[in-house]
Amino acid sequence: MKTIPPDARHLAALPSKEVLMKQKSQASQALLLKGRRIWITRPGQFGQTLTDELNHLGAVATWCPLLEISATPLMEPLQKAIQQLSAYDWVICTSRFAVLFGLQTLKNPSLLPELKWAAVGAGSAAELERKGVLKVVAPESPPFNSEALLAKLAPFNMVGQKVLLLQGNGGREFLNAALMKRQALLTIVEAYRRQAPSVDIQKVWQAGSLPETVILTSMEGWNSIRTLLPATRIMALQTCYWIVLGARIAQALQEQGFEKIVVVESVDKAAVLQAASLISR
Repeated sequence: MKTIPPDARHLAALPSKEVLMKQKSQASQALLLKGRRIWITRPGQFGQTLTDELNHLGAVATWCPLLEISATPLMEPLQKAIQQLSAYDWVICTSRFAVLFGLQTLKNPSLLPELKWAAVGAGSAAELERKGVLKVVAPESPPFNSEALLAKLAPFNMVGQKVLLLQGNGGREFLNAALMKRQALLTIVEAYRRQAPSVDIQKVWQAGSLPETVILTSMEGWNSIRTLLPATRIMALQTCYWIVLGARIAQALQEQGFEKIVVVESVDKAAVLQAASLISR
Protein backbone atom coordinates (compact mmCIF):
# COMPACT_ATOMS: atom_id res chain seq x y z
CA MET A 1 0.00 0.00 0.00
CA LYS A 2 1.29 3.44 -0.94
CA THR A 3 0.22 6.87 0.30
CA ILE A 4 0.48 10.18 -1.50
CA PRO A 5 -0.52 13.66 -0.33
CA PRO A 6 -2.71 16.07 -2.28
CA ASP A 7 -0.54 18.65 -3.88
CA ALA A 8 -1.89 20.56 -6.84
CA ARG A 9 -3.95 23.05 -4.85
CA HIS A 10 -0.91 25.30 -4.21
CA LEU A 11 0.12 25.72 -7.86
CA ALA A 12 -0.97 29.34 -8.00
CA ALA A 13 1.50 30.24 -5.24
CA LEU A 14 4.50 28.69 -7.03
CA PRO A 15 6.92 30.71 -9.16
CA SER A 16 6.13 30.46 -12.88
CA LYS A 17 9.15 28.23 -13.61
CA GLU A 18 8.00 25.74 -11.01
CA VAL A 19 4.47 25.88 -12.40
CA LEU A 20 5.83 24.96 -15.84
CA MET A 21 7.81 22.08 -14.36
CA LYS A 22 4.73 20.87 -12.52
CA GLN A 23 2.65 21.04 -15.70
CA LYS A 24 5.32 19.11 -17.60
CA SER A 25 5.35 16.49 -14.88
CA GLN A 26 1.58 16.17 -14.98
CA ALA A 27 1.66 15.89 -18.77
CA SER A 28 4.06 12.95 -18.53
CA GLN A 29 1.92 11.41 -15.80
CA ALA A 30 -1.14 11.79 -18.04
CA LEU A 31 0.51 9.45 -20.55
CA LEU A 32 0.21 6.75 -17.89
CA LEU A 33 -3.58 7.08 -18.02
CA LYS A 34 -3.87 6.68 -21.79
CA GLY A 35 -6.13 3.72 -22.50
CA ARG A 36 -6.37 2.70 -18.84
CA ARG A 37 -9.81 1.39 -17.88
CA ILE A 38 -10.89 3.21 -14.73
CA TRP A 39 -14.11 3.05 -12.75
CA ILE A 40 -14.96 6.13 -10.69
CA THR A 41 -17.30 5.34 -7.81
CA ARG A 42 -17.68 8.84 -6.41
CA PRO A 43 -21.35 9.92 -6.45
CA GLY A 44 -22.83 13.20 -7.63
CA GLN A 45 -21.44 15.95 -9.81
CA PHE A 46 -17.91 15.55 -8.43
CA GLY A 47 -17.69 11.96 -9.67
CA GLN A 48 -19.04 12.88 -13.07
CA THR A 49 -16.59 15.78 -13.37
CA LEU A 50 -13.61 13.57 -12.49
CA THR A 51 -14.76 11.00 -15.05
CA ASP A 52 -14.89 13.66 -17.76
CA GLU A 53 -11.44 14.98 -16.81
CA LEU A 54 -9.82 11.54 -16.92
CA ASN A 55 -11.41 10.74 -20.27
CA HIS A 56 -10.04 14.04 -21.58
CA LEU A 57 -6.56 12.85 -20.53
CA GLY A 58 -6.97 9.67 -22.56
CA ALA A 59 -8.22 7.22 -19.94
CA VAL A 60 -11.21 4.99 -20.60
CA ALA A 61 -13.06 6.16 -17.52
CA THR A 62 -16.55 5.01 -16.57
CA TRP A 63 -18.68 6.64 -13.91
CA CYS A 64 -20.00 3.81 -11.72
CA PRO A 65 -21.28 5.48 -8.54
CA LEU A 66 -21.86 3.07 -5.69
CA LEU A 67 -24.26 5.50 -4.04
CA GLU A 68 -26.82 7.95 -5.29
CA ILE A 69 -27.13 11.25 -3.43
CA SER A 70 -30.38 13.16 -3.17
CA ALA A 71 -32.06 15.72 -0.95
CA THR A 72 -33.34 14.36 2.33
CA PRO A 73 -37.04 13.42 2.35
CA LEU A 74 -37.11 14.76 5.93
CA MET A 75 -37.31 18.40 4.88
CA GLU A 76 -39.23 19.78 7.86
CA PRO A 77 -36.42 19.35 10.46
CA LEU A 78 -33.87 20.75 7.99
CA GLN A 79 -35.96 23.77 7.08
CA LYS A 80 -36.68 24.47 10.74
CA ALA A 81 -32.99 24.30 11.63
CA ILE A 82 -31.99 26.67 8.81
CA GLN A 83 -34.72 29.13 9.78
CA GLN A 84 -33.40 29.10 13.34
CA LEU A 85 -29.66 29.32 12.60
CA SER A 86 -29.32 32.35 14.86
CA ALA A 87 -30.19 30.13 17.82
CA TYR A 88 -27.01 28.07 17.33
CA ASP A 89 -23.41 28.75 18.29
CA TRP A 90 -21.91 26.37 15.70
CA VAL A 91 -22.82 24.78 12.38
CA ILE A 92 -20.73 21.76 11.41
CA CYS A 93 -20.92 20.24 7.91
CA THR A 94 -19.63 16.72 7.44
CA SER A 95 -19.28 16.82 3.64
CA ARG A 96 -19.76 18.88 0.50
CA PHE A 97 -23.21 17.38 0.12
CA ALA A 98 -24.13 18.58 3.61
CA VAL A 99 -23.39 22.13 2.40
CA LEU A 100 -24.97 21.78 -1.04
CA PHE A 101 -28.21 20.21 0.17
CA GLY A 102 -28.36 21.49 3.74
CA LEU A 103 -27.63 25.14 3.07
CA GLN A 104 -29.05 25.66 -0.41
CA THR A 105 -31.58 28.20 0.92
CA LEU A 106 -28.99 30.13 2.93
CA LYS A 107 -28.49 33.49 1.23
CA ASN A 108 -26.25 35.68 3.38
CA PRO A 109 -24.35 34.02 6.24
CA SER A 110 -22.60 37.32 7.01
CA LEU A 111 -25.86 38.40 8.64
CA LEU A 112 -25.04 35.91 11.41
CA PRO A 113 -21.63 37.22 12.56
CA GLU A 114 -21.71 35.35 15.90
CA LEU A 115 -22.29 31.97 14.28
CA LYS A 116 -19.19 29.79 13.99
CA TRP A 117 -18.73 27.33 11.14
CA ALA A 118 -16.74 24.10 10.87
CA ALA A 119 -16.22 21.45 8.20
CA VAL A 120 -14.69 17.99 8.16
CA GLY A 121 -12.79 18.37 4.90
CA ALA A 122 -11.24 20.84 2.51
CA GLY A 123 -14.05 20.31 0.00
CA SER A 124 -16.83 21.10 2.46
CA ALA A 125 -14.86 24.12 3.72
CA ALA A 126 -14.50 25.38 0.15
CA GLU A 127 -18.25 24.98 -0.44
CA LEU A 128 -18.96 27.02 2.72
CA GLU A 129 -16.63 29.74 1.50
CA ARG A 130 -18.47 29.78 -1.83
CA LYS A 131 -21.68 30.31 0.14
CA GLY A 132 -20.11 33.42 1.66
CA VAL A 133 -18.90 32.07 4.99
CA LEU A 134 -15.81 34.12 5.81
CA LYS A 135 -14.16 31.86 8.39
CA VAL A 136 -14.34 28.08 8.60
CA VAL A 137 -12.69 25.86 11.20
CA ALA A 138 -11.43 22.83 9.27
CA PRO A 139 -8.34 20.65 8.91
CA GLU A 140 -5.75 22.45 6.80
CA SER A 141 -3.92 19.34 5.66
CA PRO A 142 -4.59 15.59 5.42
CA PRO A 143 -6.13 13.58 6.85
CA PHE A 144 -9.51 15.22 6.32
CA ASN A 145 -11.68 13.32 8.77
CA SER A 146 -13.64 13.66 12.00
CA GLU A 147 -10.56 13.09 14.14
CA ALA A 148 -8.71 15.94 12.43
CA LEU A 149 -11.66 18.30 12.82
CA LEU A 150 -11.94 17.48 16.52
CA ALA A 151 -8.27 18.37 16.90
CA LYS A 152 -8.99 21.76 15.29
CA LEU A 153 -11.93 22.24 17.67
CA ALA A 154 -9.85 21.38 20.75
CA PRO A 155 -9.09 25.03 21.69
CA PHE A 156 -12.79 25.89 21.77
CA ASN A 157 -14.91 25.37 24.87
CA MET A 158 -17.87 23.34 23.62
CA VAL A 159 -19.63 23.00 27.00
CA GLY A 160 -23.19 24.20 26.58
CA GLN A 161 -22.58 25.29 22.99
CA LYS A 162 -25.54 24.74 20.69
CA VAL A 163 -24.22 22.82 17.69
CA LEU A 164 -26.10 22.05 14.49
CA LEU A 165 -24.56 19.06 12.73
CA LEU A 166 -25.54 18.67 9.08
CA GLN A 167 -24.87 15.21 7.69
CA GLY A 168 -26.20 12.41 5.49
CA ASN A 169 -28.11 9.38 6.64
CA GLY A 170 -25.92 6.67 8.09
CA GLY A 171 -22.20 7.30 8.29
CA ARG A 172 -19.90 7.38 11.29
CA GLU A 173 -21.09 8.28 14.79
CA PHE A 174 -17.61 9.23 15.98
CA LEU A 175 -17.98 13.01 15.63
CA ASN A 176 -21.43 13.02 17.20
CA ALA A 177 -20.27 11.05 20.22
CA ALA A 178 -17.14 13.16 20.68
CA LEU A 179 -19.11 16.42 20.63
CA MET A 180 -21.60 15.12 23.17
CA LYS A 181 -18.73 13.93 25.35
CA ARG A 182 -17.47 17.52 25.32
CA GLN A 183 -20.95 18.50 26.57
CA ALA A 184 -22.07 20.30 23.44
CA LEU A 185 -25.84 20.64 22.98
CA LEU A 186 -26.03 18.75 19.72
CA THR A 187 -28.79 18.88 17.11
CA ILE A 188 -28.26 16.33 14.32
CA VAL A 189 -30.13 17.00 11.09
CA GLU A 190 -30.12 14.89 7.94
CA ALA A 191 -29.29 17.16 5.00
CA TYR A 192 -29.07 14.54 2.25
CA ARG A 193 -29.83 10.91 1.61
CA ARG A 194 -27.52 8.14 0.42
CA GLN A 195 -29.15 5.23 -1.36
CA ALA A 196 -28.28 2.25 -3.50
CA PRO A 197 -27.33 2.96 -7.12
CA SER A 198 -29.72 2.41 -9.99
CA VAL A 199 -30.30 -1.05 -11.42
CA ASP A 200 -28.21 -0.20 -14.52
CA ILE A 201 -25.18 0.66 -12.39
CA GLN A 202 -25.62 -2.52 -10.35
CA LYS A 203 -25.52 -4.54 -13.56
CA VAL A 204 -22.16 -2.97 -14.49
CA TRP A 205 -20.69 -3.97 -11.16
CA GLN A 206 -22.16 -7.44 -11.22
CA ALA A 207 -21.54 -8.45 -14.83
CA GLY A 208 -19.44 -5.86 -16.66
CA SER A 209 -15.85 -6.52 -17.70
CA LEU A 210 -13.39 -5.64 -14.98
CA PRO A 211 -11.48 -2.34 -15.03
CA GLU A 212 -7.76 -1.99 -14.42
CA THR A 213 -8.27 0.62 -11.70
CA VAL A 214 -11.10 1.50 -9.31
CA ILE A 215 -11.36 4.83 -7.47
CA LEU A 216 -13.19 4.38 -4.17
CA THR A 217 -14.05 7.39 -2.01
CA SER A 218 -16.13 6.22 0.95
CA MET A 219 -16.74 3.41 3.39
CA GLU A 220 -20.40 3.52 2.39
CA GLY A 221 -19.30 2.76 -1.17
CA TRP A 222 -17.25 -0.19 0.01
CA ASN A 223 -20.23 -1.46 2.02
CA SER A 224 -22.33 -1.22 -1.16
CA ILE A 225 -19.81 -3.40 -2.98
CA ARG A 226 -20.06 -6.02 -0.27
CA THR A 227 -23.87 -5.86 -0.40
CA LEU A 228 -24.32 -5.82 -4.18
CA LEU A 229 -21.74 -8.37 -5.28
CA PRO A 230 -21.28 -12.10 -4.72
CA ALA A 231 -18.04 -13.21 -3.08
CA THR A 232 -16.66 -14.51 -6.40
CA ARG A 233 -17.02 -11.08 -8.02
CA ILE A 234 -15.40 -9.33 -5.06
CA MET A 235 -12.51 -11.78 -5.28
CA ALA A 236 -12.14 -11.02 -9.00
CA LEU A 237 -11.87 -7.31 -8.19
CA GLN A 238 -8.69 -8.05 -6.23
CA THR A 239 -6.85 -8.09 -9.55
CA CYS A 240 -7.58 -4.36 -10.01
CA TYR A 241 -5.60 -1.46 -8.60
CA TRP A 242 -7.58 0.55 -6.05
CA ILE A 243 -7.09 4.26 -5.49
CA VAL A 244 -8.83 4.92 -2.17
CA LEU A 245 -9.59 8.01 -0.13
CA GLY A 246 -8.01 7.61 3.29
CA ALA A 247 -6.48 4.89 5.42
CA ARG A 248 -9.81 3.59 6.80
CA ILE A 249 -10.93 2.40 3.37
CA ALA A 250 -7.50 0.91 2.65
CA GLN A 251 -7.63 -1.07 5.89
CA ALA A 252 -11.09 -2.40 5.07
CA LEU A 253 -9.88 -3.61 1.67
CA GLN A 254 -6.74 -5.16 3.13
CA GLU A 255 -8.88 -7.10 5.61
CA GLN A 256 -10.62 -8.67 2.60
CA GLY A 257 -7.35 -9.66 0.93
CA PHE A 258 -6.86 -6.70 -1.41
CA GLU A 259 -3.23 -5.70 -1.94
CA LYS A 260 -3.05 -3.34 -4.95
CA ILE A 261 -3.97 -0.19 -3.03
CA VAL A 262 -2.83 3.42 -3.33
CA VAL A 263 -4.08 5.80 -0.62
CA VAL A 264 -4.82 9.41 -1.51
CA GLU A 265 -6.04 12.20 0.76
CA SER A 266 -8.04 14.01 -1.93
CA VAL A 267 -9.77 12.77 -5.04
CA ASP A 268 -9.12 15.09 -7.94
CA LYS A 269 -7.30 14.95 -11.26
CA ALA A 270 -3.91 15.76 -9.73
CA ALA A 271 -4.20 13.04 -7.08
CA VAL A 272 -5.19 10.44 -9.66
CA LEU A 273 -2.23 11.40 -11.85
CA GLN A 274 0.14 10.93 -8.92
CA ALA A 275 -1.46 7.61 -8.05
CA ALA A 276 -1.12 6.46 -11.66
CA SER A 277 2.61 7.21 -11.53
CA LEU A 278 2.95 5.02 -8.44
CA ILE A 279 0.89 2.21 -9.98
CA SER A 280 3.16 2.13 -13.03
CA ARG A 281 6.32 1.51 -10.96
